[in-house]
Amino acid sequence: MHRRVAVAGIVMGGVGVLAAAGPLGAEQAKKRTEQDLENLTAQYTKLYRQTDYEKAIPIAQEAVFTAEQLFGEKDARVAQALNDLGSLYELTGQWAKAEPLHRRALSIREDLFGPAGPDAFQSLKNLAVTFRMEDKCADAIPVLERCIAILEKFYSPTHRAVVDALLPYAICLKKEGRTIDAETVRARIKSIADLNQPSAPEAKSGEGSGTPKPSETPAETPASPDASSTP
Repeated sequence: MHRRVAVAGIVMGGVGVLAAAGPLGAEQAKKRTEQDLENLTAQYTKLYRQTDYEKAIPIAQEAVFTAEQLFGEKDARVAQALNDLGSLYELTGQWAKAEPLHRRALSIREDLFGPAGPDAFQSLKNLAVTFRMEDKCADAIPVLERCIAILEKFYSPTHRAVVDALLPYAICLKKEGRTIDAETVRARIKSIADLNQPSAPEAKSGEGSGTPKPSETPAETPASPDASSTP
């Protein structure tokens, strides 16, 4: 999904995903082509855009299996298909199924592209959202710290995009009893918001957007470094 993107029932690996989806036999799998994968991606992307997530899921499962058969289990295209399937599970509230998919996508991307690039960021962001929705703030905190570091690298420590990761970070810190740390982060959020206030002439002319209204999760950030984060 071009969230391209970017949800415990799915067993990881080709056999597990096939068992979950069930649409292909061994002989059919051998005949799969890159065009088949493109067609599957187009199908579940269309259903995603129509918000028909339940129908999109089995097609995305088939896409994961097809990508594994075509390219092996450690390919970037497999990571993207895993990300997309995980995102669809998120959208249907199936967080326990999303988590292992985002973990596996992250592992592939870290091996291929390193731990601090745009590809890793997409998986880290999705994994952080999943952890929070599963009420696993202890697991979310180090993931959010990595998201913050990547955003600071690609933007700056005072860019409004950083707030999208700082806010859930503060929430998780507070839930884990780290009240002083949480208040420090909230003070930083306010400071960034103040720095990004439009000037008075801009506010009157409508050119400014006012104080940024950060999302509670880091799911929506500007195009870079996550240019492919939506289906």
